Amino acid sequence: MRLIDADKLLVHLNDCALSASPGSGSLKDQMIARAEYDAIQNCMKAVESQPTAYDTDEIVRRLDDTSFLVATSKAFWDDPQNGKYVENVVRLSNAIKIVKESE
Repeated sequence: MRLIDADKLLVHLNDCALSASPGSGSLKDQMIARAEYDAIQNCMKAVESQPTAYDTDEIVRRLDDTSFLVATSKAFWDDPQNGKYVENVVRLSNAIKIVKESE
């Protein structure tokens, strides 16, 4: 699976639809342009109806729930009252599990 920016794709398809929209010309040209326009509109509807691949807010919440504090510097151990050397981390195995469950 490959993640794409659906909004950018929709803008591109909309530009294509506008350039293909039926205008003047022979009846045959107008029918072809209308068919192209309708096909592009159907593609846009298909993109819009697709579910979001990842709910980033949910993933961040779950990562935050599984995180824990860890000292990351020797200075912390020399001065344990200094909290700026403590960071929130998530085990890689937990992060991988959360991301895979979100697919």
